[in-house]
Amino acid sequence: MIPLPNRSAAAIAVAVAVSAAHAAALAAPASNSAYATERQETYVFDQINDAIGTTNMITCLIGAMNPAALVNQGPYVALIDKNKCDSRSQADASNSTGSAAVLPDYVAATMHSTRASNSEPMRARGWLSFPEEGQIVDVALNLSAAQAPSSANPYGQFRLDFCGQQRGAAQPGCRMRGLFAGSAEGLEFAEQMQEEGQQYSTRLYLTTGANDTGAGAIELVGNDGNGAQAASFRFAYDGGFFRRSDGNQTMCFDRRLSQAASSVWRYGVYDENGARVEREAGFPISFTAGGQTYRGYAGYYGLSMPPVAMAALANGATVERPSADGGGATGYTAVRVAGRLTRHVKKTRSIGEFAGSRFMFMPWNGLSAQTIAAIDASKDDGSIRGVQLEAYFDADAKAIRVTAMQTCGESGGCVSRSITPVSLSGEDLARYDRGLFGHSRSFGGEVSLPQSTLESIAAGAPAGDVVYREVELVYPGAADAPTTLYCAANCPTGAAIAAVIAGTASSPYALEHAWSGADAPVQYAFAATGMLVSESGDAAVPLDANVQQLPGALRHGIRSGRLVESAGAIACAHDATRSCDHSANAAPVYYTWESGPNNWSQFFALKSGSQYVKFDAPLTLDYTVPADPARFGEHAGTTILLQYAGQGQLWGVPGHCVSAASNAPVSCDTAMARWVPSFTIPADAIEGAARAGGKTYLIKWLAREVRLARVPDSSCASLSLGDPSKLPALSKIKDPTDPQSDIYVGTQPVLAPDVAPRVIDGIVKY
Repeated sequence: MIPLPNRSAAAIAVAVAVSAAHAAALAAPASNSAYATERQETYVFDQINDAIGTTNMITCLIGAMNPAALVNQGPYVALIDKNKCDSRSQADASNSTGSAAVLPDYVAATMHSTRASNSEPMRARGWLSFPEEGQIVDVALNLSAAQAPSSANPYGQFRLDFCGQQRGAAQPGCRMRGLFAGSAEGLEFAEQMQEEGQQYSTRLYLTTGANDTGAGAIELVGNDGNGAQAASFRFAYDGGFFRRSDGNQTMCFDRRLSQAASSVWRYGVYDENGARVEREAGFPISFTAGGQTYRGYAGYYGLSMPPVAMAALANGATVERPSADGGGATGYTAVRVAGRLTRHVKKTRSIGEFAGSRFMFMPWNGLSAQTIAAIDASKDDGSIRGVQLEAYFDADAKAIRVTAMQTCGESGGCVSRSITPVSLSGEDLARYDRGLFGHSRSFGGEVSLPQSTLESIAAGAPAGDVVYREVELVYPGAADAPTTLYCAANCPTGAAIAAVIAGTASSPYALEHAWSGADAPVQYAFAATGMLVSESGDAAVPLDANVQQLPGALRHGIRSGRLVESAGAIACAHDATRSCDHSANAAPVYYTWESGPNNWSQFFALKSGSQYVKFDAPLTLDYTVPADPARFGEHAGTTILLQYAGQGQLWGVPGHCVSAASNAPVSCDTAMARWVPSFTIPADAIEGAARAGGKTYLIKWLAREVRLARVPDSSCASLSLGDPSKLPALSKIKDPTDPQSDIYVGTQPVLAPDVAPRVIDGIVKY
């Protein structure tokens, strides 16, 4: 864990538990506004940080519980989106082609922080539970924090001990246990895990000295996925440089922030006056089944609750929203249906506004031999059609340029492999007489370039629009809900699903995708119950009745092609008697239906009486990247669309991959590649301003990682690497669940279901 010039990543999170950090100075708007005062956190990412991800995860969780804010105020419930604390998931290289959003996954924790006097340490006791591989792991922790970080003591003085026990295990005891401590001398961390009869351990130490110097080591036993083998790192730093060795290679890095790259993982959005923009994205709920009360979060993306609660929560069940003032809970009826219908509303931007934005597309109509050879000489006109390509419109070159191609591994993960940029020729573009369809992270999802726009590019005079879609969930019984829908490609039917389950067919779709079109569309009815029902062929069958029984890869869910309210909207341009899916691209609105075992493939809502509780969809913000190539590279001057779902949840910044070892940019299919946002939106009232609905909003980064710049090894020649013999012994770990221990946390306080969470993602609600 590399220190910044003043503190480490993990120490920042622990510092939340003992004192508030000073916010960065901002010029506007008012000095007492949320925009000006909300704290910003900076931490260094390095390969060694990734090796000890548990420390960062745990300290992030403690920050999200915010025990310092509620000292001596009794036990309270905190809700934590653990995805915000999972840097490995955020930086997975497969995100290079995946969704722009990491959907929230809330866990509930009970926290109790006390302090006898101002001269005594703060003690925080916590209890939380995690689903893990079909099991529930209950974690108890004890934190003692005596001193906040300072210039003289960058880590403060604290000690955290934790124990994770598998609920219902045949043998009691800590499945995982560990300690993390900081003092003026430095940091130490030790963790031990047991899994399937094997033991795994991680140990770290870091000592600090005068003049901003230090050294340390890390040892991992059994954490490399190949049995009980070991990996180790040794490192050292001084005021200017950081040196790291993995036993095979030694690297040297410049510690100056001015030379480092940065990526932001959390942003806040504020109005022109600096007030935080709140979204009614959801609220906490509780649900009782089998004598057990579960806490979760209901919102725009569905329900986040432990798997055992999700399994017990049936359509029509009662859930409660706890009251923040103790005045009792509000009851709601849960509406849960296996399928969901989404509306896609057509929007347009000029080709100039689209310039620079990366998008993925499949060259279904092929490419010229010359272009294929330049992209990948091993492909031909047939094989290139099934490959996802990454491209962008280059306004200076007046051309669409392919920059990467997707590669997929046996595990199903796909990443982009960079190539020397290749411009699509006029011959290539002429093949796409129905337009070019793709997916853009910067434009929130699906995009298409109509034929007329492609023709203008081929003619050397780019003009016309790019089409993208804004999406919204359709509620059953809503006044604007469709009743009849038509489908021309990837059209599931009850009969086809039943045939797959019976083993007599391999596809749940009655119609597959065909550019030449279908003889007749499949017709559906969207029923008031929220189910999509097939009306073609045999007797009507609810599509979602059996979808949970689909085998193999289909268990992840199925998704329809475009659905339209008029059969004429999908009439083929070349033959109006046939139905073509791609014709729906011109429709002002089309729909898609999906179903599967995951929350995001199902419809979930709450009803109060006969009325649905409506949650806000993410706010779409127009952001123009400042025209400064030195800071924003190829994205300088481009326009991107950002999706804001609430504090800390802003999606849409384009990204690239870097090496976890060297921090240098690499192709995303490289070993140890990490996906990171390509640039940081400045916390500035001018450069950080965005627009939506005629209003101006201010964006401010809240949590960023910095990656140090690699320099010649000779710069670190005077640094002596840490000594592994100083690693803490595993015997130093204490068990907070042991009644005989001096840090015994006791039994978890039982709070009534109608007691609302006081803290959500670190923000005190009351």
